[in-house]
Amino acid sequence: MQELFLTSFVKDGADFERASAVLHGLANMNGWESLHRVLFFAGPLPPKGFNVTRSIPTSARTQQQQMALWSGLHQVLQKISHVLQLRYEVFRDRDFAPEGEMPTMPAEGPDAELNKASGTLRWTDFPKPTENQPVISRKKIEITDQKNLIAIVKDNNHRLKSEAIEESVSYFIDGVEISLVRYYHMPPAGAAESLF
Repeated sequence: MQELFLTSFVKDGADFERASAVLHGLANMNGWESLHRVLFFAGPLPPKGFNVTRSIPTSARTQQQQMALWSGLHQVLQKISHVLQLRYEVFRDRDFAPEGEMPTMPAEGPDAELNKASGTLRWTDFPKPTENQPVISRKKIEITDQKNLIAIVKDNNHRLKSEAIEESVSYFIDGVEISLVRYYHMPPAGAAESLF
């Protein structure tokens, strides 16, 4: 899929609130809020794509459209260096420990917990700029509602580089999605007992 995009930076605080108010008025709707835990994985060098598929759940294998996405992703990623996002929706009341408390680590470890959860694998291209022309289009592949994502990327020699909590507020105006996004960076995995 091709995605058209424009990116602009808005300062947090008053500028962010003004931008939200303007978009609220233009869209004539409250923004759709979402929180995601985003893990960034770097692919192997040299690139190898996704040639190991043993961790892809059997139910996903039977879905022709899902396998076409995996195949397309493999074709692209075997040629270029890349970073993938694994995205998991999180909720303040369920997934965050009360202030001042340390969350508890599941007995089987954080990988097992995330492998049980449905997530989205997202790859977006970084197109090379053309001469004197802004780049507003890029290739994007998303494989949604997928379990075992951690096992799949690790089987294919991808390495965890960082993770963040992404907070976004989206507005929809005449078929165009406008999102205000904030990232809260997580400490390195060794800095705390838990990834949360």
